[in-house]
Amino acid sequence: MPSRINNALSLLQIGDDNTASVYQIDDHNEALIVQEQMPLSLGANATLVVQAGIGNWASSQQLGAHQTNRTLQLGNGNRSLINQNGIHNNAAVFQTGNQNTVTINQG
Repeated sequence: MPSRINNALSLLQIGDDNTASVYQIDDHNEALIVQEQMPLSLGANATLVVQAGIGNWASSQQLGAHQTNRTLQLGNGNRSLINQNGIHNNAAVFQTGNQNTVTINQG
């Protein structure tokens, strides 16, 4: 089985009920996840990132509660940025092919 090199993950979870799953297949993929509870919010943030290809980048930032997001990148050089602030936000990004870019801002 060939080795997979230079995949990176940065993750910060503050508060309660945060969940993150990241799967990086192939090389040079990068994921950044930040999940934080605002004062008086009641948990339950979840993030899923799947990257299969080379040179994909995904960022997920959730500030608040009861938010979910999913990113699936199949291909090379894809970029995804999801910013969620507040409560009860839900976002999904599915990128296939190469050099796709998406930005989602909710809040």
